[in-house]
Amino acid sequence: MNRLLLFFFLLIQLTYTNAQNNDLGAWYGYFWNYSPNEKKVGFQGDIQYRNPEILGDRVQFLARASATYQLKNPKLKLALGYTNISSWQYGINYPKIGEHNIYEDFFIKQKTGSQLNILHRVRLEQRFRPNENFRNRVRYQIVFTYPLNNNSITENTWYLALFDEVFFNMEKDIGGVSEVDTFDRNRLYLAVGYAVKPELKFQFGFMAESTRIFSMNLLQFSLIHQIH
Repeated sequence: MNRLLLFFFLLIQLTYTNAQNNDLGAWYGYFWNYSPNEKKVGFQGDIQYRNPEILGDRVQFLARASATYQLKNPKLKLALGYTNISSWQYGINYPKIGEHNIYEDFFIKQKTGSQLNILHRVRLEQRFRPNENFRNRVRYQIVFTYPLNNNSITENTWYLALFDEVFFNMEKDIGGVSEVDTFDRNRLYLAVGYAVKPELKFQFGFMAESTRIFSMNLLQFSLIHQIH
């Protein structure tokens, strides 16, 4: 545990130092999951709002929902969903850019030792954007959660959360003379969470998002809700 806490402390120092050199924005999210007991089929989704300031110009709003299927192995789950995204270019009074995408998720759960939980997610996205060719994107995310004052995330539990997610474009030609890089972006996230109960958690964290063109630092405020 001491080594893990040292790792988190060093990561905090790294992200804080990075934040000094970039603007600081905010990302607000509500994440929900409905999984009826002993049922293979469930539903999950999220609503997110992001802006380049704590409260200020909007950059992105998205709503996402999917149907999930729990495989026989309790560590494996699939999802099929739809996302509606509205984006605005930062710093310019641009009209809204809409995006629709269909996505497929594959989840793998792991546990290391008695307390460290690891979640792998592979997401395939089919993206539809105005005035651009249809294209695919693949995302890989790894998430670590570690309870601090209990052996698991139960009622009244503080915990640490860390994830990294990398995005890759499957096609470079998006129409006309425009091209995108194969590497799309990376998101590194560190947070402290509090579970009021296993079904209701709050997280406050820091995210560093980077592409070849820009980088952005964001404070993230999340509500995570398991619905029965």
